Amino acid sequence: MTGAVATTNATRIVCILGPPRSRTSLVAGALQRLGLYLGPDERLGPEQPYNPTRTWEHRGIHDLNVEILRRMGGNFSSPPPLPNAWELTDSISGLIDRGRRTLTDDFGDSSFWGFKDPRTSLTLPFWRRIVQPTHFLICLRNPLDVAVSMSAPNFLNCSFEKGLYLWIYYLRSSFEATSGLNRHIIDCDQLGREWHGELEKLRKFLNEPVKPQSSREYSQVSNFIDDRLLRDRLEPLRNALDAFKWLKSADEYSDNATGKIHRLESYFKEKCVTAEDRLNHLRKNRWFANREKVAAQLKDNTPPGSKIALVNHSEWHGEEIPDRQIVPFCLRDGVEWSAPESQEDAISQFNEVADSDVDYLAFWWPAFWWFQEYPELDRLIYRRSQCLVHNDVLVLFDLGLSK
Repeated sequence: MTGAVATTNATRIVCILGPPRSRTSLVAGALQRLGLYLGPDERLGPEQPYNPTRTWEHRGIHDLNVEILRRMGGNFSSPPPLPNAWELTDSISGLIDRGRRTLTDDFGDSSFWGFKDPRTSLTLPFWRRIVQPTHFLICLRNPLDVAVSMSAPNFLNCSFEKGLYLWIYYLRSSFEATSGLNRHIIDCDQLGREWHGELEKLRKFLNEPVKPQSSREYSQVSNFIDDRLLRDRLEPLRNALDAFKWLKSADEYSDNATGKIHRLESYFKEKCVTAEDRLNHLRKNRWFANREKVAAQLKDNTPPGSKIALVNHSEWHGEEIPDRQIVPFCLRDGVEWSAPESQEDAISQFNEVADSDVDYLAFWWPAFWWFQEYPELDRLIYRRSQCLVHNDVLVLFDLGLSK
């Protein structure tokens, strides 16, 4: 391996591969929220019309991939034929120093880092001359969905058949380049339906400790994936609107046809607004449904008349369970305070609550980030109390041990 980037045995390097529009950005964004370093923020690609949550592609790696394909006689949408040992040719070898500097400058001190660019599915032999990724992820999505997405006006605007060809070409290159290596296939269709299970499989493959669903990072991933998938449902409607804008600009249509186009455009606009309202409604309903779960679980696990300190009390006061006394966790001189400014303040507040007449301490999901923000508090609570409930919406502690 020529000009290799220095790494240690403990370094984990993740390479995310797969055809364009195969949800590689979704996987990269989720892993970034779980601690995978993708490079300095200013070096990561911005939002794009076809990807409003950014592409998570390192610009230096992206630019090198573009240059490699150009030197081999192709580009992103027209990949060149790559003969055996193409990465050893003089034209490509001249880019090794640039690639090594790119990785060393932006990833040299990281122990858990990675990169994502669909072009790497084609150029991986070049990058393996510089660094040896320890884990390869190949994103697999329904080719029909990929082809439709590629043919969208705001992406390649190519034919459906061309989209299918690119899916086959990129995917075949991904499998050939990682043959015999440590790789994991991500079912991105399943990721869209039930991402929790796919995420846990991914954690195990990456040798990443499975963190409880109460962690702040897990909540960030949940919000990122849920919102991204909800937005995906609007894509076909928006593509239809783009098509009608193009039709309206065509001069050869008769007045009668133009009238029909206007009526169809109005119809899809209405559908698009309805869909957006529906998504907002779903988000709101999900919040209320989770709140009802919290209320039911508090009722099932605490006796009537008990006093419960609720973290993040300002967003909910326990109206659904009036026979329990719900009080704020952060309370000073009878006034509710915001989150503690430091670990010490959080511990002091817990000790005050634990020594009072409060029976239970409850963290509902909007406050799960506390476990990551105040790790010493987390450990103290488990030492001084008994955990009764621990799931994706509620963590409940019995403070009886601390009395």
